[in-house]
Amino acid sequence: MKDLITKSLLSVLVCSYMVSFSGCVDDRAIFQEANNTNPINPSGELDPAGDEDGDSLTNGEEVELGTDPRDPDTDDDGLDDGLEVKVIGTDPKKSDSDADGVSDGIEVVGTYPDNIDPAPESGKVISAGENKIPLKDGNNGLKVLDLEKPISIADWGDKKAANIHKNTKTDPSDRIDALDPMNDSDYDDRPNATLPGKTYKSEKTEGTDPLDQNSKYLWIYETPKGKLMEQNGFVYIPGGFDLDGDGAAETGFWMAKYEARGGVSTTVNIGTLQTAINKYFDPKTNHYRNDPAPTSGEALYIPLYNTNNTVSLTGMRPYEMAELIAENQIKGFVEGSAEEVTGELIMLPLNKQYAHVLALIDAYKADNVKNSLKGYDDQVEESYERGVYEISSGKREVTRNLVRLIDLATVPAWWNVSSIDRSDKNKAAAGSNVFISGDTGEGMEQDDYAVIIRDGKKLNLRYGVTFAEKTYNGFRAASDYLK
Repeated sequence: MKDLITKSLLSVLVCSYMVSFSGCVDDRAIFQEANNTNPINPSGELDPAGDEDGDSLTNGEEVELGTDPRDPDTDDDGLDDGLEVKVIGTDPKKSDSDADGVSDGIEVVGTYPDNIDPAPESGKVISAGENKIPLKDGNNGLKVLDLEKPISIADWGDKKAANIHKNTKTDPSDRIDALDPMNDSDYDDRPNATLPGKTYKSEKTEGTDPLDQNSKYLWIYETPKGKLMEQNGFVYIPGGFDLDGDGAAETGFWMAKYEARGGVSTTVNIGTLQTAINKYFDPKTNHYRNDPAPTSGEALYIPLYNTNNTVSLTGMRPYEMAELIAENQIKGFVEGSAEEVTGELIMLPLNKQYAHVLALIDAYKADNVKNSLKGYDDQVEESYERGVYEISSGKREVTRNLVRLIDLATVPAWWNVSSIDRSDKNKAAAGSNVFISGDTGEGMEQDDYAVIIRDGKKLNLRYGVTFAEKTYNGFRAASDYLK
């Protein structure tokens, strides 16, 4: 029994010694296995502190990273492993770290837009896919790199690695961030790919070539319908942000650049008051009288939205404005389309759309709307910018929203309102009015519901649905929020 115990204890000690040594043996075995085919060192043992392939990473570091200590560019993207790990931050085992369809070498080194492929019909930019490429080198002009060998830390020098969301129109530097899929490698204003977790359109999602300037999907204003809208004085208002706090980002819409001006004189058939109000203003009651709708007596004109050189259309009742827009929808011919094109359905804008435009104007501090200030809208390029005028310059404009004067105490913060100009003289508290069935009261202008009239950040809530302000109130047109 004593001999058995002694033998068992000895076995435990031997095993313990072997376990304590096994980590070193295993590490050494792994390192040897990784290098046992090295033609320079046939024994399979490389010095962990050495740099067999000259890529600024030690052999030991490469084993830990999983890169090839015998190959300076493990993923064959034109960047050696040391440059990727120590300077740029890209993955030395993936040739396309941000999975945008463009290799890290092309994105990091850059493409040079003045050097187009010799076959002009291809439109492709010279890139790291060629044997030699021009690399902008600070203030020293262009440095031509030979890509028969990968670019090293020595080639890169002290240059900064990259730019976020490359916009070559505003940023003259030529290097692009290979960790950002929103880069634009062919300078066509379309992002290579979509940010993780997002659903934006990009060259990758739309199947176009991120290295070919002639291969690109259309922005909304480049479609036949979009061209027609711009041709008639409308601009696309970008969305991509949550205006009203309901948890959903608003989409974009089309809005006229200017308040309506008069074109050729015309007439409209309004019909009955009840029909007109229900058709255009979505009232919460049907108690309007079904009498023929009154008219302002003012001359009516086909509205134009593309000039600020003639007098604005004012003096009409809100439903006359709405009917004018409805009867003069946008149709016409545009370049690139052999058939007549129909534009987006236009109508009086929503109060929400005025607040939407004001939010973009406030963010930009000018009478312009710009993409990516409040949120990114993939219907237009990231740098998209357009002018929208007279929204914040003191012109009163009618919307297609109603509010009951006696119910209005406060307005939501997102309305972006600084003051409210209102009057309760329009039967504000009680009495017969056009909302009471069988009304025999004081007439159609005695109305305690007001159309919301915007004057920039001011609300004008003095006028009933049937009232015509003879001097001040104008209008413009807009599409609904696009789906």
